[in-house]
Amino acid sequence: MTSQSPELSRSLLDTFARKEWPVAQSWLSRVYGLGVHDCEDVFQEAFIVLWNHMRQGRFDIHHDKVGSYFLGICKKKAQETMRKKQRFVPVPDDVLAAREFSAEKSEQLLLTFESEASLREKKETMIRQMLRQMPEPCNKILWAFYFESFSMQEMAELYGYASAAAVKVTKHRCLEKFGKWCSEKFKTMFR
Repeated sequence: MTSQSPELSRSLLDTFARKEWPVAQSWLSRVYGLGVHDCEDVFQEAFIVLWNHMRQGRFDIHHDKVGSYFLGICKKKAQETMRKKQRFVPVPDDVLAAREFSAEKSEQLLLTFESEASLREKKETMIRQMLRQMPEPCNKILWAFYFESFSMQEMAELYGYASAAAVKVTKHRCLEKFGKWCSEKFKTMFR
């Protein structure tokens, strides 16, 4: 990448962007249910990350599988977008229609939000604790995939696997083990 002229790099990236936009938009809207505006935002943010990785020499557009790599970045950015959207609390229609925010209604709304957020945090904490108790490599792979949003390729490089496909198979087996393990834990908890 460093041996290329900036014009050539821009030309390659421009061609890449035109080719990948329909693929990324279709995938983002199908998998994450994002609208066109959100897809554009995710695409642009992912594109900036790709550009920075190329400039830093972390990625070579000529030798690496750029489409898969880019969709992995899009996935992370889409997940960030979804997390941000989950932080918004929908206001009930009756409150909006009244256009009055009485102390009672405001407090009720805040309690609803706090209880939902608290419950979500408790569930997440419990799952994180359970993952930590899983044997290696399952704890590392599941943690990296679900909580750190690593791609299969990134995990392959990080943990020394031969390919992303090998990580995918291991992740699938670990997920099955985790499901069985959780089921057994819950059975003993509720006896």
